Amino acid sequence: MPSHTDTALALLQNAKRVAIYPCATNNTDALAAGIALAHAVAEHGTTVSVTLDDDPDAATAVPDFFKAGSFTKTPVTTQSELLIEVPTKATPVQSVSYERTADKLLIHITPRSGQINPNQVSARTNIQTSGDVLVVVGARSLRELGPRFTGAAEQFYQKPTIALGYHPDAEPFATVQLSDPSARSCCAIAYDLIKAMMATISPQIATALLTGIFTMSQSFQRAMTSPREFDLAATLLELGADRHAVISHLYKTKPLPTLKLWGRVLAKLEADPHEQVWRAEITQTDFTDTKTTPDTLLEVMHDVLAQTSRAQLIAVAYQRDTTTSGVLIATTRSAVRDRFIDYARSMASISTKTNQSITALYLPLPLAQTTALVSQIGEQIVQPGYTDPTHAQRTQPVDQTRISTIRRTQKSQPATAKKAV
Repeated sequence: MPSHTDTALALLQNAKRVAIYPCATNNTDALAAGIALAHAVAEHGTTVSVTLDDDPDAATAVPDFFKAGSFTKTPVTTQSELLIEVPTKATPVQSVSYERTADKLLIHITPRSGQINPNQVSARTNIQTSGDVLVVVGARSLRELGPRFTGAAEQFYQKPTIALGYHPDAEPFATVQLSDPSARSCCAIAYDLIKAMMATISPQIATALLTGIFTMSQSFQRAMTSPREFDLAATLLELGADRHAVISHLYKTKPLPTLKLWGRVLAKLEADPHEQVWRAEITQTDFTDTKTTPDTLLEVMHDVLAQTSRAQLIAVAYQRDTTTSGVLIATTRSAVRDRFIDYARSMASISTKTNQSITALYLPLPLAQTTALVSQIGEQIVQPGYTDPTHAQRTQPVDQTRISTIRRTQKSQPATAKKAV
């Protein structure tokens, strides 16, 4: 019985066109894995496209060393056509023509003799896509692709799909699910597939894969980095990966506005007595003075998280406008993240979006109320009365007066949803 890898290889090798969908442009690991796979598939003569999102929140630009091929930014190109099926064995067709009127298209099918039975004619929608095979990288579900999925959902159900990722909670949405919970990056899984596909991995592919390994291990500073990542990094360097280019992109290309905002975040960080939860508030003035946006704040949060292992949670509240605000949660502990989100959802209406170890919450509350909410949640998270991450019990009740105040304020404000910044 063929393995999942064998099945994926067969799909890729038999395809004339392959469309690759990294889960998000600012997920460097998924983007790097997708780019590496694109180069590997293209070397077999297959037409490849990498479809990126148009998310304005994307804080990580596509590295220059990814752009050597034609795999930088390809729009979603799907087209729906009406396919009319006419059986011709019993009644051969002599000619087909059409004519247009002001409001109709008339299709004429003339048989050589006799008549075509209308009951034997069928019509169906056929989806023309940018790929015969679709590859989704790093997504837990198709919904994470956003408009790339919702705008052309039919293709993901009609075309063979390969899902590549390491998340144990991923939905089984693909024809072939290449998943390894023991891996720590999409690039580690992509390496295994590419190695099975190619006799020799090029330096360009090795560089892309090393980018994902460095990103997800935070240059091997994360405690959860496995020996597999160290061995793979050594292998990729032997294959010619450009370590200098990777390091320069990830750590030595910070523009001055980003450094200024980084300084403000560090200056405003406050911690509980045990330094388990760190909090900060960033106002619109901070963004204006440093000439940055919340997009930049996301990048800063990744860097701050990489520099500390002491804090269980870093939560930065920031102002979006006078009536709405956001919170960026940085944590490598999924139980802490989920606990924070559950608390926030019990207190206010929120929407969330996760990018690697950063989760963005968007709230219909002014910044001051959001900051107060973050403070209270932080106090609850460090309480000692939690024994299980899923079914935890509080030793002290949440301040119901404050919750009621937040909810009353929320109801008194317009409920118009705004696009997340």
